[in-house]
Amino acid sequence: MGKKPDSERIAERQALGQRLSLARAYARLSQATVATALGVRRPTIAAWEAGDAEPLAIDLQRLADIYGVEIGMLTGRASLPPQRPLPRRSSSSDDT
Repeated sequence: MGKKPDSERIAERQALGQRLSLARAYARLSQATVATALGVRRPTIAAWEAGDAEPLAIDLQRLADIYGVEIGMLTGRASLPPQRPLPRRSSSSDDT
């Protein structure tokens, strides 16, 4: 089987980047927080999410663990779960 055309590889990398960004948003984490957890620099996370670079398989597994999702959700083999609802903030009127 032949090598994929560059345009197809670029599209796949961009789709992966979009899923990485969505998963990070799902987990409500900043790029800086994820970078620190992985031991990489924030621009590395930004490059992965922009589709300019691709994480290694071990990094994908670690990202899945950090985001609390299955690796298939990052690779496109499964759908990301719906956005988590924000926790309700208690107001002073609830304290009465």
